[in-house]
Amino acid sequence: MSMGFLFWSLGSGSEYLHTAPRSLSLLHREHIYGYRQEEAYTYFDRLSITSKVGYLTDMELRDENGAQTGNYSASFVGLSGTFTTSPLNSEGWVFGVGPGFLLSKIHSYGDWALTLNVLAQGSFKNGRLLVKIQNLGFGSLVPIPETYLGGYTYLPSGVRLGGFLRFFGDVDLDAGLYLAKRISVLDLEITPAYRYVTLGLSLGVGPLRFRYAYTHSYYGLGSHLMGMTFYWGTQRGIEERIGTLEVRVAQQEKELKEVKRRIVSMEMEAERKAKELIQRAKREKDPEKALSLIEVASVFYPSPEIDFLLDSLRDIVLQRKKARYIKRINAMLRAKMFSDAYAEALEFVREFPDDPRAIKLFKELEARIRRRVRRKNSVKQIKNEALDIYSNRAIKKADSLINAGRYLQAFELVKTLPDSPEKVAIITRIKKKSVSYLDSARIYMRKKEWAKARAFLETYLDLTQDPKAVSLLQKVNENMRKQAEYHYLRALEMYQKGDILGAYAHAEVAYELQPKNEKYMRVYKRLSELYRRYAK
Repeated sequence: MSMGFLFWSLGSGSEYLHTAPRSLSLLHREHIYGYRQEEAYTYFDRLSITSKVGYLTDMELRDENGAQTGNYSASFVGLSGTFTTSPLNSEGWVFGVGPGFLLSKIHSYGDWALTLNVLAQGSFKNGRLLVKIQNLGFGSLVPIPETYLGGYTYLPSGVRLGGFLRFFGDVDLDAGLYLAKRISVLDLEITPAYRYVTLGLSLGVGPLRFRYAYTHSYYGLGSHLMGMTFYWGTQRGIEERIGTLEVRVAQQEKELKEVKRRIVSMEMEAERKAKELIQRAKREKDPEKALSLIEVASVFYPSPEIDFLLDSLRDIVLQRKKARYIKRINAMLRAKMFSDAYAEALEFVREFPDDPRAIKLFKELEARIRRRVRRKNSVKQIKNEALDIYSNRAIKKADSLINAGRYLQAFELVKTLPDSPEKVAIITRIKKKSVSYLDSARIYMRKKEWAKARAFLETYLDLTQDPKAVSLLQKVNENMRKQAEYHYLRALEMYQKGDILGAYAHAEVAYELQPKNEKYMRVYKRLSELYRRYAK
C-alpha cells in the first residue's frame, strides 16, 4: 500500500519515488530521577522519521541556602527524518541525509535548534556496518553532535557479534561490544561498553515484536526501555523469513555436528576393517584375491603401505595374466591350433593394447603362421576362423556379464567386435535389459536419493540416448543440493554395506561439491577404480 510519494529535482531531471511502509516502533524509556522519554520510529523503504519527547515533573526548586521554594518541570521535543539513496534492506551501501529540530523548556525558558543528520549503511550477506552523524546544527539550544560507528557479523548458531564507537561532541567517548543470539522467536542481547552495560530481549509474534532492555552504568545509575514494533508489508515477510531461516540454520548446524561425529566414528571403523583386510591380503597366496582385498581396504584408509602393496600386487597380477596368454598361445601353436592361437592373440592385444610385448607377439604369430602354412588361402581361412572364435568368446563373455547385470561392461566388450547379426542382437538385448537402470533411478528419485539416481541414469545414458533419461537427469541435478559431508557419510555407509555403486555415486557428488577437498578426491578416485569391476 502506498503511503505517499516524494518528488525532487536533481539538476535538470526529476524522479518520482514510491515510498513503501516497513515498520513502526513505539518505545518508553525511564531514566533516573523521574526522567521519562517517549520515542517513535517510523521506517519506510527509503525514509525514516524519528520523534522523541522527554519530560521531568515535580522537581524541587531550591534557593541559594538550600531551602525549597517550589517545584518545576522540564521537557523537550525532537523530530528528525532521513532519506536514503536506496531501500534500507538493500545489499551494499546505502547513504542518507535529513533535517531535524529540537525544542526544550525549563521553568519558563524555551530554546530551539535546527539539526542535520547523515548516515552510511552497508548491508551484506554476512553482516552490517553503520556510520551515523546526528545533531549537527545551530540555535539558542546548542545541540551536542554525536558520531556513531558500529556493525556486526553473523556467526553460526544464530549469533550476531559486533562492536561500536560513539563520540559525543569533541571529547566525550564511549565504545563497546554487541552480542546477540536468536533462539526461535526470542532475541537475547548484551552490550558491554566503556560507560555501561545493557541487557535486552525481544520476542517476535507475527507482525509484532516486543522489546525490553535494562541499562546499568558503572556509576550506579540505570534505565529501562520497553516497547513494541509493528512490521507490515514487505518488511513483515522479510522479518518472518529471517527468523525462520535463523532457526533452520541453527538446526542444520546441530545436525551437521552430529554428521561430523558419525563421520569420525565411521572412518575409525573403516580404518579398523581396512587393517583387517590388509592382514588377510598378506596371508593370501593368490595375488589376484590379495589385490581385491587391498583395493577395497584402500578406499578409506590411505597409507604408504597400501600404495606399495597395490603397486606390487598389480604388477604381479598383470605379469601373471600376460604370461598365461603367452603360454596358451605357444601351446596352441605346438598343437597346430592356428586359429585358436590367433584368436587368443587378438584378445591379448585387446586387453593390453599399450603393451609392447602383446603387439610384438601378435606380429611374430602372424609370421610363424605364414611360415608353417604355405598356401595364402589357408592363412586367410585361419584368420577368418580366428575372428569367429574371438567373436564367439566375446559374445559368450558379454552374455555372462548381461546375466550378472553388468550391462555397461558387456556393451564396452561387444563394441569391439566386427559387425554381425550376433552383435546387433546382443546390443539390442543389452539396451532392453538396461531399462532396469532407468527403473532403479526412478525408485531412488521417489526416495529422494538423488546421488544413486544420477549414477543409474548416467550409466543408462552410456548405453542408450533415451530422451526420458536426459530429462530425468536434469531434474535430478536440480534437486542435488545436499552438503558434501552428507554425501561423504552416505558413501561411507554404502561402502561398509558392500554397495560399491552407491558408495561411488555419493563419493562422486561429495567430490563435485568440494573438488579441492583431498579426502573426497582420494575416496572418489579409489571408488572409481572399483566401480567398473564390482558394480552390479
